[in-house]
Amino acid sequence: MGPAGCKKPDPACPGRTHRSGPSAEEVSRLFDEALRSGPEALDVDLSEVAHISTDGVVPLFSALKKARLSGTYMVVVGASPHVWAALHRVGFDRALRLQQGS
Repeated sequence: MGPAGCKKPDPACPGRTHRSGPSAEEVSRLFDEALRSGPEALDVDLSEVAHISTDGVVPLFSALKKARLSGTYMVVVGASPHVWAALHRVGFDRALRLQQGS
């Protein structure tokens, strides 16, 4: 394990490890807190996300499922084309559209 709990190599800087955001568990807790009050909508802003891994998509799928069960409309905004491509590869964009009724 690298500095500050880093696990993966940083492709921009060979030989170093990099972890630039919260863990999947931390993100899941944030979504759970946001959904606890049963909001009408949950806006997820990905504008500061440069890369999303398979592990990073898990909390989004989990939050979408919980939002559906509670009647909360989930919206994802600000994702870069690179992040949208990653979400598309795992089917998240299609699941989100189904939740939104399109």
